[in-house]
Amino acid sequence: MEKNKVNCDHACKNSCATLEEAIKREKGLIELFENALTECNIPDIRSLMNATIANARRAIYELQQKLDEIHSASDIIDDIDESYDKEGR
Repeated sequence: MEKNKVNCDHACKNSCATLEEAIKREKGLIELFENALTECNIPDIRSLMNATIANARRAIYELQQKLDEIHSASDIIDDIDESYDKEGR
């Protein structure tokens, strides 16, 4: 089985490619389990899949929160840089 590898380029500006990829994969997991739920009629398995879906949704929320923090911090830094540029003119 081939592993999917995510390479962090360490040069993210205003975002994070690794977090964005994690969100994408979590969404794919949700889709997989939601599709499986339409076919499954075993209560224990359905319960497990619903719990997995709920966990993936929580993970997406937390990942998105961190991305939002990165965006906010980047905006603040850009504003500070811009204010120095204006003062230097």
